[in-house]
Amino acid sequence: MSGTPSAQLVVGNTCPSGSSTPSTWAACRAALSLISEPRIDGSDFQGIENEADWPQGCYFCNGVAGCSDGAWFNKHLVGSANGDAKVICVSGMEPVDPTSSLTLFVGDSDIDYWMNMESLLPEAITGDVSPVFNVGFAGYRCTDVINEVDTMFNTFTPDRIVLVCGENDLAYGASPEEAFAGYETAVNMFISLGVTVYSIGTKPEPAMTDLHSDYRKLDAMIYELAAKLNGGLVFVDSYAGFVAAGNTNDLYAQDKLHLSSKGYGLWFDWLVVALEDEGGGCQVYKNGECVQDQDQDGCVSCSNKATPGMVKKGKTCVGKKSIFFSKRCTKDNWIKNEWCQLRCFQEGMAHNGETCCVAW
Repeated sequence: MSGTPSAQLVVGNTCPSGSSTPSTWAACRAALSLISEPRIDGSDFQGIENEADWPQGCYFCNGVAGCSDGAWFNKHLVGSANGDAKVICVSGMEPVDPTSSLTLFVGDSDIDYWMNMESLLPEAITGDVSPVFNVGFAGYRCTDVINEVDTMFNTFTPDRIVLVCGENDLAYGASPEEAFAGYETAVNMFISLGVTVYSIGTKPEPAMTDLHSDYRKLDAMIYELAAKLNGGLVFVDSYAGFVAAGNTNDLYAQDKLHLSSKGYGLWFDWLVVALEDEGGGCQVYKNGECVQDQDQDGCVSCSNKATPGMVKKGKTCVGKKSIFFSKRCTKDNWIKNEWCQLRCFQEGMAHNGETCCVAW
């Protein structure tokens, strides 16, 4: 395997010389993000079948009679052409060289919709991180990642994983502790296989303000895990980075949930910094800088003192929703009186840029 992987759609049941259809469903998933037109997301993968009447291997349907739109992996040894069904033909993917420095993107929609990493990331990194493949799947939780760890490792034998999961676990009703349990299991499974995990944390999406507090709790547990492991897991604090960038609407797509190209640009820059420092001993990055020593050695004791108005109404800093703090934590009187200092830090809006020792 050499060069940047590429893929094309071909009507029929065979691929042109120099290319072949992926040999496994996992490789089929990775091939989807290599196709630029039409865009095919990982979540467009419909499943595995064994059918003589459809193309063998990995194929794609769009408006084909008798075939649900999306990509399929057909285990049939021969298969056959069927209407306008298109075989997905790839080059530069298989066989995977087990001695390569492969990077695999794994996780939910934020990974699934992160386009062109296969070509952009190797160009931006001084060291060797190629080849790069993306098997993200919109809607995935950490528990879904767990179910695929062994298959993805056996297919690609990656040196490193770029992982995003946890937000969907919380959105589907899991507590931060439950979401973290799944996350930790997935990370430990990858590490036990000799893989370094680069994990990008939650983001303060305008559409999900009710979950922001849970996001920060989950991020805090991941931070502690990275410090405890002291290698094997590198955590990029996306939430704090977005807050530092103003968390403006243009960082997000129109749904105010997923990232825009500008938001992905920040993620890309932060990931490049972490990868360039591979082996440098830093486990936690915020806004493109290593912060683990700062957070461990320079922390301060923070209060959670409610404002007089909150006290009068029987409210506490812990009980208020994240949106309540969005325009208050940076006010001069809040900073002067240290109102909800700890909670503001948790929301990524530290009063004076301090790091709270007991953060969550």
